Amino acid sequence: MERVLAGDEMQRRDPYWYGAPTDKITPDEYRRVQSQARIWAGHWFNDKEVKAWLALGVRRADAAAQWRQHGFPDAAAAAPWLNAGVQQPSQAAVFVAANVTPEMLELRFAMKGRALRGGNLTLLQALQHQDVTPEEICAELRRLGVIPQQRQ
Repeated sequence: MERVLAGDEMQRRDPYWYGAPTDKITPDEYRRVQSQARIWAGHWFNDKEVKAWLALGVRRADAAAQWRQHGFPDAAAAAPWLNAGVQQPSQAAVFVAANVTPEMLELRFAMKGRALRGGNLTLLQALQHQDVTPEEICAELRRLGVIPQQRQ
């Protein structure tokens, strides 16, 4: 795991940083890597899982653990949502439960009774601007017939 984290540490270095070899980490970086490895291991991640989460841009073990707690067992399950721009695992879990796909969030935001901010937002952008909640998006998609009505 330390090797994976050290590789990530070297990739994120400032390209103009002077004084460190390009193929080795400094003692300060190694201490950071060791600390991060303990944190990731404390959340029961292995080196392959850490590498997958880092590839998605999730650099904190607690953030990856939150995705796991919300029903996304690995980075591959969370990837479509992270790539679409949904950063909160709780929001993604609401969408998954309602059978909403990341592609549906690219539909134009035109909910009745809501400020349209010029009329060229998508549902995802409206969510990111906190104009709507995930539940309201799901309800609107059901009303429009994009996702089927849930039977009770």
